[in-house]
Amino acid sequence: MNLILQHFEGTMPEWAYYCEKTVKRYAEMTGADYQLIRGFPMGKELGFTPQKLCLLLEKYDEYDQVCMIDMDTIATKRYQSFWNRPEIGVLHDRAIAGPKALNAVTRKPHPSKTPEAAPNLYKQGSWCFFGNWIKLNREQRQELRKHWNQKLFEESLVDKHPGDEVILHYLFHQSKILDGKHPRDVCMRTDYRDGEDLCNLKFREDSRWDKKFCNQPEDSDPDASLIHFCAGRKRQIVSAVKSIYGNMII
Repeated sequence: MNLILQHFEGTMPEWAYYCEKTVKRYAEMTGADYQLIRGFPMGKELGFTPQKLCLLLEKYDEYDQVCMIDMDTIATKRYQSFWNRPEIGVLHDRAIAGPKALNAVTRKPHPSKTPEAAPNLYKQGSWCFFGNWIKLNREQRQELRKHWNQKLFEESLVDKHPGDEVILHYLFHQSKILDGKHPRDVCMRTDYRDGEDLCNLKFREDSRWDKKFCNQPEDSDPDASLIHFCAGRKRQIVSAVKSIYGNMII
């Protein structure tokens, strides 16, 4: 059995209710359970975004795969299942490359804020994923959980906004569970640019599963099953859901 999680703390705005309804429906249509997590299951001291790492908790070990999806994501009526996909998510190429990161398309300087969230947890050149869509199987979750260090994380976080990304990055580095993997094994978007260097990734031209399951509306395929309305795009969510479902989703 598989599980989709979403997390929201505080008073849920209208757009969040629409997202919950559509993603819950996607879970049902793909044979998975769904839970909306509220509060601070990983401790208030870690801030807001690391609460999404509750997917690692032992209470979910009954599930084969657990996918944590950002609240500002909607499901369309396509319902293509991602459960048969091997990928963990989308590699954060700029965070991996560190302060000298280049945009994967334009090759212009474009550093990420993720390393700054906890400099002493960050390991340049090691696996790092965006936090909006993370899918882990039971074995991966159990191995990562062995390296959870609450005190270290509480003391290390400086900028808590990308805290989920930098903590998960640290757990991958410590556990070494991705050693020997190719970006295509774990990432829905990237490939090596030259040789085998995670600091030099490129967007691949084929098999772009992020365009089906976790990209922004302007970058998603027409038949995308899940679309991420991050940042200012949230104001588009209600109208987008109504255009797809009418009033049936409410």
